[in-house]
Amino acid sequence: MSEAYQVLARRWRPKNFHQLVGQTHVTQALTYALDHNRIHHAYLFTGTRGVGKTTIARIFAKSLNCKTRGVSSEPCGECEHCREIDEGRFPDLIEVDAASRSRVEETRELLDNIPYAPVKGNYKVYLIDEVHMFSASSFNALLKTLEEPPEHVKFILATTDPQKLPATILSRCLQFHLKNMSERQITDHLAHILDSEHAAYDRDALQLLANAAAGSMRDSLSLLDQALAYGQGEVRSRDVATLLGAVPEPQLNQMLHMLADGNAAGLRQILDALDEYAPDYANLLLRLLQQIQKITIVRLNAERYPGEIPAELHALAARLPVELVQLWYQIGGDTWQNLPYQPDARMALEMSLLRMIALQPLLPDADPQQAPTIHEAAPATAANDLTAILQDTTPSGTTAASINTDNSTQTESLAPSGEITAASINTDHSAHTESPAPLSGTTAPPVAANTEDAPPPWEDMPAADDNDIPPWVSKTIPGESAPASAPSVTATTEKKTVADVPASDDALSLELLVDNLERWSTFLTTLDLHEYPLLLLENSIPVAWQAPRLSLQTGTSGIIFDQKQSREQAAAAITAKLGIACIIDIQPGDAVTTPIDYRRQQSAAQQKQAETDFHNHPQVQAAQAVFGDSLRVDNIQPTNPSQT
Repeated sequence: MSEAYQVLARRWRPKNFHQLVGQTHVTQALTYALDHNRIHHAYLFTGTRGVGKTTIARIFAKSLNCKTRGVSSEPCGECEHCREIDEGRFPDLIEVDAASRSRVEETRELLDNIPYAPVKGNYKVYLIDEVHMFSASSFNALLKTLEEPPEHVKFILATTDPQKLPATILSRCLQFHLKNMSERQITDHLAHILDSEHAAYDRDALQLLANAAAGSMRDSLSLLDQALAYGQGEVRSRDVATLLGAVPEPQLNQMLHMLADGNAAGLRQILDALDEYAPDYANLLLRLLQQIQKITIVRLNAERYPGEIPAELHALAARLPVELVQLWYQIGGDTWQNLPYQPDARMALEMSLLRMIALQPLLPDADPQQAPTIHEAAPATAANDLTAILQDTTPSGTTAASINTDNSTQTESLAPSGEITAASINTDHSAHTESPAPLSGTTAPPVAANTEDAPPPWEDMPAADDNDIPPWVSKTIPGESAPASAPSVTATTEKKTVADVPASDDALSLELLVDNLERWSTFLTTLDLHEYPLLLLENSIPVAWQAPRLSLQTGTSGIIFDQKQSREQAAAAITAKLGIACIIDIQPGDAVTTPIDYRRQQSAAQQKQAETDFHNHPQVQAAQAVFGDSLRVDNIQPTNPSQT
């Protein structure tokens, strides 16, 4: 008889804290408590299903009762006690399902055994799962024991709904909220499992599984089991898409390209082709919004980690104005909100995409025959006039901060050529009618003495001929899509790259980073590090390098990240980057200027310079003289030259 198959969720359950994916904030606290004998008598783990509540509880039980190492954050996993806990037959680990034992009689029976000493281990650990299912009487029976249990008893409570717990229970426990797993964490873990199982897979397929798991690692492993069965031992994008009713990543990106091109016919063809997947159109819209969010992150240079966003989205973001991306997100968000009230989800999604095309401006690289028609009519608002003046007269290479205006009702009238008689810049969602003096260099003709024949201001003026409109006045109807304009004049700042850091013959020498805050800060951006290891380096500076030992000095803000695991991961990243063996030592310091402090100082200096450049620009000074206090300059931001 062949050995029974064990599902992936059980076979790959973590056996110690190092194997856990995510939840660093929990493991760090528990590790410190175990290593320094600061163990609380009651812990409460909260979070959605499949994020590791029961797993952490069992690892904690092993850490308390390991026969070989005693109370330790690193149980051996091989002794009799560790094996019995892993197999669920350790007599001193009492697991209780509160959903099936909610009555007060059962709770009292459980509590009657608490005074007795452990059978084999150091502690008796009571793991009460779904504790919110206890009745009010059960909670009352548990209160006193939970507050002052015997020294040999530890309580671990787990729940997905902490709001249902009485405040008297919460106040007696150390509460830890377990976070949902990110798609990146789930994808990387699934890839690791499949590599270990020697199973072929597509990275896009794993991303689909991670998205469907919605932050639950256990759900992702269950879906992976299902995908392996459906794909006959392989995990392919098409199989997973058919299995989940999801749309593969390339098709999503293709839809975004069609949106950018204004190709309505091609977009409908893609939707027709996707019908074979029988997709959940609500989920499809949600994933489109997620892609649009990633494009916005690229446009605003807000990525946290290198490689966080695919290169294809970077290429797409380069041709899309950030205002257009925001318009897409707003339209998609409104559709999502109203989707439950729509007669047909497919129709609602299609109309939302067509609306994105109909309202978008003409892109520089879009096909004019496919883009929406732009009509010419009355002049645009004074804000557009001012923008045109600044763009036409600003010398190449001049830096200034961009001028932002809000949509509002504006009134203007055209005078004979060479004169601006009324203009406004609206910054507070209100209407303004002003008659400023002409700009420097323009001569205003004398006002006619006899105005009896002039029409009153409340009557419509005759349509102006194109030849009478000054060249600096736009011919686009306010509110309609205008031709793609040049990017806003923005403040630029110098940005150093890793290429600026000198290198040795074989690899970048750590000696060059010692006591050089600028090089060290730049170097950290090239490391493949996240969370606590990265924060440890970001709050430290190198003070000495004696191969293979790198001495770091850290301030008080970095001490909390100084853990053995964080130091090892940071050293491994430096070794992988430079090809030099490295061991990290931490030295506490008082007044240490860290890379985080350095970047804050740089950012403040750049901001100050951007504001100075803006106020000193001659065209801005001219605009200020015309419009006075109506100019809004509180959103000046320095911009990377690569974004302009």
